[in-house]
Amino acid sequence: MVRKALALAAEAYVVLVVAWVLVSPAIGDLTWWLYVLNVGTDYLLMTIPIAVFLAMIGFGRFRWLGTAASALVVAGLVCNLVIPTPGVSAGGPSLKVMTYNISGETTDSATLVREIREADADVVCLQELNRSNAEAFESELAAEYPYQVLRADRARFGGMGVLSRYPIDQFQARIVPLDWIGYPQLIDLDWNGRHINLINAHAIHAVAKPGLQLDKLNQLRMRDAKWVTETLQNRGGPAIMCADFNSTPRSSAYAELTSELQDSWREAGLGPGYSWAIYPLPMTLFRIDYVLHSRELRAIEAGVRPWHEISDHRAVTARLVWQP
Repeated sequence: MVRKALALAAEAYVVLVVAWVLVSPAIGDLTWWLYVLNVGTDYLLMTIPIAVFLAMIGFGRFRWLGTAASALVVAGLVCNLVIPTPGVSAGGPSLKVMTYNISGETTDSATLVREIREADADVVCLQELNRSNAEAFESELAAEYPYQVLRADRARFGGMGVLSRYPIDQFQARIVPLDWIGYPQLIDLDWNGRHINLINAHAIHAVAKPGLQLDKLNQLRMRDAKWVTETLQNRGGPAIMCADFNSTPRSSAYAELTSELQDSWREAGLGPGYSWAIYPLPMTLFRIDYVLHSRELRAIEAGVRPWHEISDHRAVTARLVWQP
């Protein structure tokens, strides 16, 4: 009797999780409890093989086959299993872009400089740039990155910066909403004579906020995402967005951004791509940092840099080429 009840409960759990995964893209996450469910969906999926194993009590070897099959399906949903795109390669020039929330509390400039050099990106977008790190980048990375737009913040967390091997020039949108952690940088990037709109952004977070306030913050992130897509539509031309958007790939804000832009990790990354950690856990648990691009470009590589624990984020990189 107990075994049957356990099996029925496990079956119900599997049905509910699968149903949620199917309907969540249409529902979005503009209420706090939907937001929490979306954030935790990967981890709900990871428990599915255990639930299938419990639900198939009495099915003999088919129990193991069912468990293995469910594990493969979950791996496909949680981990990005990339199939190379024919005809897209780095045969021509490529642009490596890195986005990195370096933490406004970090004073270990030497480690940051070393990490930037080791990543060897052509364009580096930084969030939470404080004054001491900005000064270090200006003095120590001038040779590698002669073009810099660094806006350090007295409050530490609002600072933003772009380092580039190619000419850059900052432009200003007509209206920028004020609900950001880091005020967006709007950059004109000259890559070998072709101009690209580059946006470096840091959306407002939702950590340790009560339910009703989460609703408001979700709405603000959605408004910010719409501002990004509208700005790029008005500007026209190819675009790249680097961002700590404090939103997972199952969020409404992400859906809005990817209605206009492509996700480099979806195209060329392998694995879950988690980039943000919750201290004191010794691992990154969610994907909220992105290199997105317009359809004129294509990602042929995407990676997550090693975690140095001087920030609660890992750097994310993508190598882009022009579409053939």
